[in-house]
Parts: sequence; structure tokens; C-alpha cells
Amino acid sequence: MCFSIFSVNTAHAVSVNSANRTLEYLEFRDIDRGTYNEYRYRITEKYFELRDSFQVNRNMDTSILQDLSTLVQKSYDYLPDNLENKNLYTQLQTDIRNALQTP
Repeated sequence: MCFSIFSVNTAHAVSVNSANRTLEYLEFRDIDRGTYNEYRYRITEKYFELRDSFQVNRNMDTSILQDLSTLVQKSYDYLPDNLENKNLYTQLQTDIRNALQTP
């Protein structure tokens, strides 16, 4: 499992469906509601919002960063407990906190 979001200092990987090479996190289906896939989609949506805001304003929007942090925390609850997921989660939350301190 990989997060589909960038962080300020680290580029986190995204999930790619190798069969037809579509990016799974760009599509939200009814079947995804209430699953990790819903959060992966919502995190990606917030990332695009943050990216666009940064390109215009040249700083990180703190409200978007806080929303991202909340979504990442909620999505983590849907992942299997293992050190890889915990490490990715901790890295991403640390990067978000750093960005909040120096937007």
C-alpha cells in the first residue's frame, strides 16, 4: 500500500493498476464509499487543491494542510497494521506538520 499524496520533502508513491495502467485513485465509485479507497480519492483531491493553491499563492494553505492531516489519519485506520504503513503514515504526518509550521 502506498499513499497517493506528496509531502513537502518527500514524494510518496501512488497505486497504479498494472493491467490497464489507469490510476485507481482518480476514480471514486459507490463501492468505494466507507473504504480506504474513498479516503485515497479524497486525499488526492485535497492534494490537487493544495498544489493549485501553492502555484497561485506560493505558500501552503494551512486549512488544506489540516484537512489533509485529518484525511490521512482517518485513512490510516483502514490499512493493515504493519511497519511499512506506519512508517509512511508517520513520514507524511511529519511533513504536513513541518509545512504547517512554515507554510
